[in-house]
This record gives sequence, structure tokens and C-alpha cells, in this order.
Amino acid sequence: MNGNASGDNFLLETERLLLRKLTLEDAACAVIEHARVDVKLPRLTAIVSPENEASVRLIKKLGMRFESVMQMPGEDQEVSVYTMPFTA
Repeated sequence: MNGNASGDNFLLETERLLLRKLTLEDAACAVIEHARVDVKLPRLTAIVSPENEASVRLIKKLGMRFESVMQMPGEDQEVSVYTMPFTA
């Protein structure tokens, strides 16, 4: 085992995580664009567990704004609701 193995592993893991993050963000942007342009929705809504910090960060980064907290039917935990209105 050479002296760079752990450094190489770190770089590979960092690259994998970065590509995953970019892929999720790119996918979310494509969904937003499709909803706005092709489907012509008046707004987009995201429902997320407040404990899911990574998803909350992505939702906010995409420009969605917190709207409310609600409890889904049949569920015990509350969820956060974020929205993105589309302007004409």
C-alpha cells in the first residue's frame, strides 16, 4: 500500500459526493424548469421532513421559500412545506 492510498480514497469519495450533489441539484433544476415551462404550473410545492437538513438546504438553494408546517394524514411527524410560485 503506497503512502497516497488514503489521500486517493479521500479524493475519490469527495469526487463521488460532489458529483452526487451536482446530479441532485441538476435533476431538481430540470424538474423546476419542466413544471414551469412545459406543464405551466402556477407554483411548485416541496414537502420535506425538517430533520432532512440536506434536502432543506437544496430546496432553499433552488429558491423555494418556507410556507408552513403541517401533518400529513395518517402520519405522526410534521413536515415542512416549501413553495416556488412561477410568475407569468
